Amino acid sequence: MVCGFRRQQLLLFLVWAYALSAVSSESLPPAVVVHGRRGRNSNINGMYIRDFTWQGQIGTCYKRGGSAGEQPIFLYFEGEWRLGPSPEQGSVWAFSRSSASSPLLIDAPWEVWDGQKVAEDRQIKVSDTSVVPPVPRLV
Repeated sequence: MVCGFRRQQLLLFLVWAYALSAVSSESLPPAVVVHGRRGRNSNINGMYIRDFTWQGQIGTCYKRGGSAGEQPIFLYFEGEWRLGPSPEQGSVWAFSRSSASSPLLIDAPWEVWDGQKVAEDRQIKVSDTSVVPPVPRLV
């Protein structure tokens, strides 16, 4: 009886943990916009779409570009939020020492490589896609 009770507790815990992970994963936005960077490394500005390719290897990951000869840029979480050419390479162009669960909740300033040193840039923001103005339709 005790063994069956513990098994039931374990099963309930596993179901709860799975449901919690699904909820937290679903609450992440499918796309975000990085904006505000000016000057060197302003190429980090743009729309990033959720990328599940790296799932299990790193935390949450978003990708921008990568088609028509454009170099992809990744926004991903690995102990802190990072922006760079690949989660695999380890080199980054910008990072925020935030442990926020979503890029929309980043609560620390971004630090960016400016070509000579890493400098804080408080203008960089990560927002939902509502910051992108609508494109007028031509009739």
